[in-house]
Amino acid sequence: MSKAKGKAQQIYCLNNMKQLSLGTHLYIDDNKQWYPPIQEALPAGFETSWRSYLFNFVGTEPVLPL
Repeated sequence: MSKAKGKAQQIYCLNNMKQLSLGTHLYIDDNKQWYPPIQEALPAGFETSWRSYLFNFVGTEPVLPL
């Protein structure tokens, strides 16, 4: 049973990587061949990372592991 659970986790992670890759390519296509910024300082001391830029392309919620 543990082998099946491990394989399922591996497939789940691989699918997440595929979705992030696809989202990155879609972002690049929509933004003049620029990658999302690694980190950006916003007004009032807020910071954002590249992940927030991809949410519109892969979904609005971050994916949590099993």
